[in-house]
Amino acid sequence: MRTGAAGRMLMSLLMVAGCAGAARGASEPLEQVNRMQDRWTGSWVVTSTETFSDCAGFYTDNEMYGDASVISHGRNRIDAGTPARVDSVDVRDDRLSLRLTLSVNQMVERPHRDFTLRALARCQAELRVMVPPDVAASEDVAGLEALLDRVVERHADERSAILASNFLPRDDPRYEAERQEAIAEHQEWRQEQTATALQARLDRWTAQTARLSKQISQDPDYLAGFGRGVEAGRGSVPAACEEVTRFEPAMQPVKGNADAAFASKGNRQKNWSRGYEDGMRLAQGLEVIRILPGCMPPAPTPRPAHLDQSVAAARQ
Repeated sequence: MRTGAAGRMLMSLLMVAGCAGAARGASEPLEQVNRMQDRWTGSWVVTSTETFSDCAGFYTDNEMYGDASVISHGRNRIDAGTPARVDSVDVRDDRLSLRLTLSVNQMVERPHRDFTLRALARCQAELRVMVPPDVAASEDVAGLEALLDRVVERHADERSAILASNFLPRDDPRYEAERQEAIAEHQEWRQEQTATALQARLDRWTAQTARLSKQISQDPDYLAGFGRGVEAGRGSVPAACEEVTRFEPAMQPVKGNADAAFASKGNRQKNWSRGYEDGMRLAQGLEVIRILPGCMPPAPTPRPAHLDQSVAAARQ
């Protein structure tokens, strides 16, 4: 691509990037992970799979796999649908560890020579979720939370978790109205959480795009690589919301015969390669910024009046 064509492409991209750059800045990946840990630690969840615990004052290991199967040597099986408090979250490159205190007390016997002690003990479990190779633990926070969503459902508070669990009798009219209210509240809360997460992701892409638009060089070799990078980046972003919400910047191989500047050695090659990477990431960012707003969840609809009235009557 000639420098003049690359320059015209650059100007059109900068016009869009300039508008995008007015949004809020994004946090570094480590800060995103830390905020995810803060969101989950101390929260209440309902388990989506069975768990096992020795109920002996420590966290029993539960290895969770993609099909929601569990491998554990814990003595006590605890059904799915059990509310639990998240005590801590550990993020590593190959796995996530979620330590839970389950809302289950187990009668534990401690035999002695002349007597046997019996007491209720807390049941605790550590859920270890394997992180696939295509998920970057240090960057893809949405991907990490999607993995946790397979094994537990996070709730706004303890009341919501208990009402959504299988702890309360479903045929008891005293709980039904309150349960329906809790379900409606939970759906609204989930929509708010999703919107906040997507907005943070949009801010991150916007900040990257604005930063790239300010560091573009007028060097001819850089602009030649920049144009090739734009072409590669435009076709690399998925259109489906489920995929674009997890999409991360990625390098695409150069197709066809590379420009002579790219094939040469020294600074010319470095300038071409830097232009190629900047052009590709800028094109990716602009495409994500275009698609992502359409993936925001709709605003919650007002709850039916009869539902609020029934809840109020049930609580009287």
